[in-house]
Amino acid sequence: MEISISELQKMTSPNPFVLITSGEGENSNIMALSWWTFVSNKPPMLAICLSKKGYTHELIDDTGEFGVHVIGTRLREKAMKCGQCSGRSTDKIKEFDFLMRDAEKISTKLISEYTAALECRVVSKIEVSDHLLYTAEILKIHRGSDTGQLFAWEGYRYLDTIPKRQDSE
Repeated sequence: MEISISELQKMTSPNPFVLITSGEGENSNIMALSWWTFVSNKPPMLAICLSKKGYTHELIDDTGEFGVHVIGTRLREKAMKCGQCSGRSTDKIKEFDFLMRDAEKISTKLISEYTAALECRVVSKIEVSDHLLYTAEILKIHRGSDTGQLFAWEGYRYLDTIPKRQDSE
């Protein structure tokens, strides 16, 4: 029995979920993302995959930088809203009341509340059909006061943590 790619993506979830910051000043944006992975330890690098139709890749192409934010349950509702609209037509930072702060190594702002925040600089960009795959060096890793890690379940139907495993005795 053949299934669609969207059905397969739902079957293979959960996927680690992050918020991406990109742009500068008035053009700053926040994007919800679960298509990311680590790709190297030395130097530390990761990859993100973005739609060619989206606004975020335009901002990243302009600056060559972006922030990645591992977030916990405190930002769950705001994170879901970020995935339901485009930064091209909605100022997500103002609309959803995100507190921002300056980064140390990149010009893109960081979200103030996170479990971990990564400052990244693009190393390469590859066209992969209807998406763009960026590899980026992680220049700085910050540990935040939030706890936990959200995952995208059943595609993007909902965000939640993974329940801790109960070891049987």
